[in-house]
Amino acid sequence: MRLFIHKLDCIIDPYSNNLVSQEPVLFAKALVSFPESPFSQVILIANQRKHLASINGHDIIATTVEDILSLQFNICSNDVWILWGGWIDLLNMLPRPQAEAVVKLHAMWRMSTAARMTVCTDMRFPFKRVNFVHAGRVELHGVYDEPVLELSQCMNLSNEHSVFNNVKWLPLFMLPTYSNVAIEPRHIGAKTIDLIYATRDWHMLSDSRINKVIRYYVDSGCRSSFLGEHKHTGNLTNRLSDTQTQLLQSNCSFDFSVPFYSVPYAMSYAAAHIAIGDQQYEQYGLIPNRVGEAIVARIATFVDCAVDKDKRLFADDVYLSKVSYVHSAEQVQQRIAAFKQHPDIYAAFCERQAAYLKTRYDIAKHFFAVTYDFINKHKHQHNCDICPCKL
Repeated sequence: MRLFIHKLDCIIDPYSNNLVSQEPVLFAKALVSFPESPFSQVILIANQRKHLASINGHDIIATTVEDILSLQFNICSNDVWILWGGWIDLLNMLPRPQAEAVVKLHAMWRMSTAARMTVCTDMRFPFKRVNFVHAGRVELHGVYDEPVLELSQCMNLSNEHSVFNNVKWLPLFMLPTYSNVAIEPRHIGAKTIDLIYATRDWHMLSDSRINKVIRYYVDSGCRSSFLGEHKHTGNLTNRLSDTQTQLLQSNCSFDFSVPFYSVPYAMSYAAAHIAIGDQQYEQYGLIPNRVGEAIVARIATFVDCAVDKDKRLFADDVYLSKVSYVHSAEQVQQRIAAFKQHPDIYAAFCERQAAYLKTRYDIAKHFFAVTYDFINKHKHQHNCDICPCKL
């Protein structure tokens, strides 16, 4: 059995150090890291032909869109083909030939006999059946299509909120833990800052998220660092009171953005990170990828209560559930101060969080658990003559 992966909005560059291309690569690593993985190969449809890795005897390779469109791979009912979600308007920004190739690739996925799935790490799947872009029509799910299984990072996403007929949750926030980055834990006394928040640019953040940044990172009075492109910091500073402006100037710094794989290194100089999100994050239970990056950075993660209202993330550990969630600047301030007074407790907390999340939210185990029935039913339907179930 082979697994094919392509992007909805662009062509993967397996060597590009950015989130868009590296998430599918890390996903492939996660699946073949599972010793019992049934995939002999994971094939990323990309901008080049390359053997990327071999893990547990399973190959991860890159092939080109042209190779797929010219039918050099006989993708059949015994294979799985994943459409990786993204920002579909990006197709209108690509060179026309490239965009048209992506649209043709998508049409091929839609008509394929392979077991078709979708994966999305956020809310960027366009929630309508047909999208019209300059390069052509992109149809996600039609009335007469066979079932498509959506794998979503949103804990609370249901069929009502999707164009797809079947939605399962997958802990995709753990993808950064499958990178090759290895960081030694730092003693809390050696930390240069208390809190870190990484973003692309302030103009991309909603009002609700900026208000949470003010609540936790400014009002707490903690030493905080903001990573990212800071041309639009006025979206933050314009809503501060005089007192908050003084806190920002005294305790906070705006530092440059760093490449995808370097984010955990930058985070490792802080004691903690606070997982916050937009209103959609809170509505759908979308756990930010920064949680996974904090694990790699070997730092503590505090989770805004609104992101995970039911405290499902640490549900099986009473201690972590009590300490990991915050709803006020005072709570953040008190816990950082307590950790500084008890460095051994801080170190043990970071290790306990990391061990719990890695064990409880192993991506491969979750993937094979939620896709097993779907894949087998699909195989039976396409091989009815040899299927003992006579489906």
